[in-house]
Amino acid sequence: MQIFISWSGKRSRSIAEALRDWLPVVLPGITPWMSDTDIHAGSRWSPEIAKSLDEADVGIVCLTRENLRAPWLLFEAGAISKKVKECVVCPYLLGMDEGEMRVSPLSQFQPSVADEVGTQKMVRAINRALKEQAQPQDRVDRIFKALWPDLQKSIASALGNAPGDLEVPAFDLDLQGPERVEYLTQLLGEQYGFIRTKYHVVYEIGADGSAHSVHTEAIKALNDELPGIEHSTTITTEPENITGAFSVKTEAGQSQLGDVQITKKLTLSTPTRLYYQLMFSPQLKPNQTIEYSYEVRGPAGMFALNMDELESRKLPYDYVSLKNSYPSRRLSIAIVFPQEIRPEQLKVDVWMGDARLPFKKEINRNAQALTTKRVEGKLVAEFAVDYPILDVKYAITWQPNQPNV
Repeated sequence: MQIFISWSGKRSRSIAEALRDWLPVVLPGITPWMSDTDIHAGSRWSPEIAKSLDEADVGIVCLTRENLRAPWLLFEAGAISKKVKECVVCPYLLGMDEGEMRVSPLSQFQPSVADEVGTQKMVRAINRALKEQAQPQDRVDRIFKALWPDLQKSIASALGNAPGDLEVPAFDLDLQGPERVEYLTQLLGEQYGFIRTKYHVVYEIGADGSAHSVHTEAIKALNDELPGIEHSTTITTEPENITGAFSVKTEAGQSQLGDVQITKKLTLSTPTRLYYQLMFSPQLKPNQTIEYSYEVRGPAGMFALNMDELESRKLPYDYVSLKNSYPSRRLSIAIVFPQEIRPEQLKVDVWMGDARLPFKKEINRNAQALTTKRVEGKLVAEFAVDYPILDVKYAITWQPNQPNV
């Protein structure tokens, strides 16, 4: 689901940025979008803003006393509300109450005050708008309770309050804390019926741009039996007709209750993606954990060997990305570069949606997480994150340069 966050002015922008980064953690599967540029009277919407408005199912309007009658906020709210009846518009009131909205045309929409009660009301409304993808309300409420203090701090900052002016619940907010990671992972896992306690992928890039990746996972079934798990593999640089050369190899996993056989079942192959299932025999029992590994091989040309080749593909960088599709305690990526490639500008990136919208808060959280080392003359780049956000892509990006000869 696409969520358009509308803002105007410094304080409004501050809370819009906080909501953009906070909401996908509370409601996995949504993709918030906001403009990085304020729109003033006499200006025009950019094509990017117009496209995002057209795709949005929910609009959040960050209102302050300063922008209560800002024309572009009214236009954006109207554009979303006129699409279809099911679209939701949520005025979000920062430093003001509902009574002050009577002078605004936005008073026709149900507002939410930027406090705990009002924000929870807005989150529930967005969850209902997800329809068949909606999460059980009690689970959403528990995740909200755990994560509300994060947003509360941003609200306090936008209002100019000192940290001591707000009463913050005594809950460990450090996303790196093991108890916090376990708690949130378990909450999301209740909806899926399992959690992934480990997800580690090693990509080894060949001298010809081919790839060999080894995936290691540990899966724990929760309340019901688990027959298998679905995966997809994205071809990084998307050359034409490359999926036919892909292969997936699996090995028997070792579980707590004895050997479990794992078989591959191909479900769909497209020019840019391979979908497959790994089936467990026998099925995992509740509270049973299995750890296994499998391989994916890609042919020559998957990765660019130099900048000329990269630019010919109209890409600013090459990359390896993993979408966190299941509740996971930890995700880690390692890339082994061949001696023929000298990668530059290595960094961690985090994306929301297929358009690679940057998830700035997650990028900042993991900015120092990338490490490099040399193993037998080859450069190895590694990155790990605890409690990766659901439905978000974590990536290592670089620009390839062949060494001087």
